[in-house]
Amino acid sequence: MARLARQDEVQKTTNYQLAALVAALTAPNGQTSRPQMIRRRLFNTNPTATGGDHISDDSEPNETLLADAPPIGPDLATIRDIAELKLSFQQMSSKIHQATSAAPQIESVLAATSRTPFTSALTSVQLRKIEKKGTQATVNCLSRLSTSRP
Repeated sequence: MARLARQDEVQKTTNYQLAALVAALTAPNGQTSRPQMIRRRLFNTNPTATGGDHISDDSEPNETLLADAPPIGPDLATIRDIAELKLSFQQMSSKIHQATSAAPQIESVLAATSRTPFTSALTSVQLRKIEKKGTQATVNCLSRLSTSRP
């Protein structure tokens, strides 16, 4: 149970961080932003310093490397899309986790409702077999289709 509580705490923190990133990535009109800096802060990588996707422990961007480097990788719109997708995946994962962790509660509710007198009265009702007769509409449609073909 402690593991599930810890997982919920981590998931809430991640959702909060992703929501903050999406809000930060939505720059107001007239304000320019650099995709390299946003990508580095979003994914904690510094591709301009190493030439690859090496994970960096630096929390402050290296301004000289970012200023001199040509634009590499995805643009700002792609980074925003990725951040929004990550946020939506986290929310879906949270909903799935809540649904699966609620199974014992659902079982206890079902067990409690099966002990009511109304449930026994309902289960004792027997239904007669109901048959539907075929309609002429299907026969008419089939005959029209077969005669209308050249």
